[in-house]
Amino acid sequence: MSADGTFDLGPLLRISRCPQGERWTLTFTRSFAHVPRRLWDALTDPAQLALWAPYTADRNLARIGPATLFMVDGEHRTELVGDVSLSLPPTVLEHRFGPDLPGGSWWRYPPAPS
Repeated sequence: MSADGTFDLGPLLRISRCPQGERWTLTFTRSFAHVPRRLWDALTDPAQLALWAPYTADRNLARIGPATLFMVDGEHRTELVGDVSLSLPPTVLEHRFGPDLPGGSWWRYPPAPS
């Protein structure tokens, strides 16, 4: 996050897709100018999520277990009940929310190659 409170998502570098039966895995690759701990906080802390994501959460997402996301579209909010199934700070986060993403979402932070 920059001094003015914004979080630079950086350019989208690559999108790949891989069929898995009737489902697909989509991978979005980005390069961030932030250290993994800073990215982790931006993805798990509800106050930081509200600064850049179209949703926030009812609790910190760094802890495994039930949670609720609140998708925000102007004045409209949609509750998505789900859970955090894997949390390996500050490099891997897996969560599942709502019926549209039954396979869940993964966030991984491997270090960039030197």
